[in-house]
Amino acid sequence: MEMMKNVLKKLFLKLKLFFISLGAKTRLSDYKLNKTTIVQVVENLKRNGFVAIGEQKIGYTRKSDSYT
Repeated sequence: MEMMKNVLKKLFLKLKLFFISLGAKTRLSDYKLNKTTIVQVVENLKRNGFVAIGEQKIGYTRKSDSYT
């Protein structure tokens, strides 16, 4: 499981750097969203099984499959 976490961290970092190299924003705060909108986004992610959200909290959990 620890190996999977390390692989996912490296993957997400490379993906983030790729989007940054394209000039894309990679954080909700980069979009100057108001707090209400951010709360709605987070709630939608949680409702759809994405529960370990945020910097260095790699994780995805659904009934059928999971990583953390």
